[in-house]
Amino acid sequence: MPPSADLIVENASILTMDPDTPRAEAIAVKGGEIIAIADRATVLEHKGPGTRVIDAERGSVVPGFIEAHMHLFAGAAELDHLQLMGVHGFDALCDAVRNYAAKRPDLSVLQAQGADYTILSAAERVSRHHLDRILPDRPFVMAAPDHHTMWANTKALELAGLLRGKRLGPGNEIVMGDDGLASGELREGEAFGPLIALAGEERVRLGLATGGEPDPKPTPAEQTSDRAIMRRGLEWCARHGITSIQNMDGNLHQLELLSEIEAEGGLLCRVQVPFHYKNFMTLDMLDKASVMAERYNGEWLSSGMVKVFYDGVLDSWTAVMVEPYADRPDWLGEPLFTPQQFIDLAVAVDRRGLQIAVHSIGDGAVRAVLDGYEAAQKAKWQARRPASGRAYRGGHRRRRSAFREAWRHCLDAATASARQHGLAAGTNSVAHRARPLAAELCVADAEECRRARRLRLRLAGVADRSDPGHSGGNAAQTMGRQ
Repeated sequence: MPPSADLIVENASILTMDPDTPRAEAIAVKGGEIIAIADRATVLEHKGPGTRVIDAERGSVVPGFIEAHMHLFAGAAELDHLQLMGVHGFDALCDAVRNYAAKRPDLSVLQAQGADYTILSAAERVSRHHLDRILPDRPFVMAAPDHHTMWANTKALELAGLLRGKRLGPGNEIVMGDDGLASGELREGEAFGPLIALAGEERVRLGLATGGEPDPKPTPAEQTSDRAIMRRGLEWCARHGITSIQNMDGNLHQLELLSEIEAEGGLLCRVQVPFHYKNFMTLDMLDKASVMAERYNGEWLSSGMVKVFYDGVLDSWTAVMVEPYADRPDWLGEPLFTPQQFIDLAVAVDRRGLQIAVHSIGDGAVRAVLDGYEAAQKAKWQARRPASGRAYRGGHRRRRSAFREAWRHCLDAATASARQHGLAAGTNSVAHRARPLAAELCVADAEECRRARRLRLRLAGVADRSDPGHSGGNAAQTMGRQ
């Protein structure tokens, strides 16, 4: 009797990727694994008293999507913000913001997401003066789709202490106007961080802003609130078919929230959360990344990764370039790390057996990151290399000896195969059986490879034209067989 499924999806359109049965109309799942995929009648044989059956109504059934770059916690909080994707022109922006504000009279700060860099026009960048015309008496901020730039009205800038500028670290900028005051455009997280704090959303952005932990520790009520935000993000992902997430910011707080949700049976997606290494940190702080990796290494919730930002984005001139920007010929962008700092970091991360994920947009940043990866690879190779030349040569001799032994085994196997099938040792059939082994074994020095090649060709009944001692051969006959 076929095993009973936990779930059956019927009346579906399924592309199986199996050339013998390219399409199916039903699928059965048990214990998280597919146990049948076929026509409806066959799959329904797995229906038991506890099987949940879903009618797909001829919809497509596809594998779950793997989201390779997400900011789950912050993104979940932003679901309640005004969404401006697709809004263009001042009048449309004005209508959207004022309608949103009218429905939320008690919000201390009004926030919007998805504002295109060209939301006004391709030639005109947003300033606080534009936003003041829309909403002069309530703090309002809006973020670009890439989350590397925000714009704020004068009220928000004043309350956040940014109107007269602020000293910032590399790669961050509060754009100043001709009047000596902030223009309203803020580039990168350190610049607009005070606006996030003003809105009371510091905890959801900590994994991006500092990689640190909430201080003070969240109260039980705050922990419950944060858990609800995270659940909302997971539900959004599940609704859109996302079943696995590589989060690209992180801290222990996020892992603890997800662990609590998992314990409650509500972790709807597999999630990997990294340790976020910032440029003010020192390499010994990677100890925390190792702790996170050891503590969280399950199938559904894991860490084991370090996230790094090397630069910003092209739209705000914060990406690091090899040559100057065409529209800013005096500017290459400012890296968040020096090349040597990143090399040291990449080597240290790799030595710990951790993955590394780096935001690098400009070609200058990409070059520096690749140099870091190369350095990590070389450091690993050097660590594995024997300390003395004698040991190295001894290892080489042992490899040659092992090669000869394996090659003799290859010949013995070929001979046995020939006898078993009544074939002469020089026929193509025997060569076909021996050739895969020969391909794997030809990894010693050049002389051993030449010997192996002569043996392989001899086995196939072909003379080796690179062998000075060969005396011709049936090359035409051999080519006819190939």
